[in-house]
Amino acid sequence: FQYYLTQQPTTDQSRGRLVIFMEKHILIIEDEADVCRLLTAHLMRMGGELRIDCAPTLAEGLGRAAADKPDMILLDNQLPDGWGVDHIRVLRSVCPGSRIVVVSAMDDIGPMVAERGADAFLAKPFTAEQVRQTLGYAKPSEGSDSAQKSASKGQAEQEK
Repeated sequence: FQYYLTQQPTTDQSRGRLVIFMEKHILIIEDEADVCRLLTAHLMRMGGELRIDCAPTLAEGLGRAAADKPDMILLDNQLPDGWGVDHIRVLRSVCPGSRIVVVSAMDDIGPMVAERGADAFLAKPFTAEQVRQTLGYAKPSEGSDSAQKSASKGQAEQEK
């Protein structure tokens, strides 16, 4: 991952360890402005130094991903210029170190998302807790087994 030091290192007084504040870059590829704003708000509440960019189309998102190499990509499935799941492998090839999380109202695509190489799946509508849990389970690509587990975990949480 590519991180940027944004503050001077400090010592965590309660545990006596060195803490470095770093910025993470998150790219949201989502055509609905309200959903992009909601995801951004949830992410900002999770804390940390974040740079969040939104792209309303696959074409723009693929271009930004290739140019910026974000740490994480939140990919809507149904976009004006194509299906997000059809571009997971392309995103993985241009951003091999990025976490890829597919976000969709089509909650039955979790297994397909995993097979195509995404790290996790987040079903719409979602809560702040579901965003936190899903992104907490989104690990760098380790093959379809880990992606399937995180997709299944996200689905199991929603069923509760």
